[in-house]
Amino acid sequence: MIKVIISIVSVCSIALVMLSCSSISHDKHDLYQDDHLSDYKEHVKEEHDAIFQHLASSQHIEVYACELQEFSQQCREYPVPEDVLFKTEDLAKGCESMPQGKFIKGHCPAENRVARCVDIIRNNHDEKSLVYQNHYYQSKDGKWNMSEVKRVCHDLEGKLSIK
Repeated sequence: MIKVIISIVSVCSIALVMLSCSSISHDKHDLYQDDHLSDYKEHVKEEHDAIFQHLASSQHIEVYACELQEFSQQCREYPVPEDVLFKTEDLAKGCESMPQGKFIKGHCPAENRVARCVDIIRNNHDEKSLVYQNHYYQSKDGKWNMSEVKRVCHDLEGKLSIK
């Protein structure tokens, strides 16, 4: 009798483990709840496509910039769709928390620009994420030479654009 009870408990335990292992749980970053259906590259492409589709379908876009030229010879430019204008508050706070950072409505200046890194996605897990570009400027110390801009742009998963 005891062996039968132990066998039943063992079978039930195994069944519970199998059931819990087979259920799929999604984390908050799994936008489409399909991470388990594709490999990493497919998943990233799907997220990128959704973000760029949102940007392309936006009727009204305002451009903002975080000017950092004095401190780091950079400027970040953000096209912000009307439905996510609330995100500019965080952008402004982040920009102005950096040394000599100035948040403005408008484009980054083209004068003395060495290169741009475009199509940088701020948050891959947010289908309404902002897509921005970094502008890099000439400086006396030559901080932003092409090899450095290429390296940083690659790290940001953006696309390099010369001037």
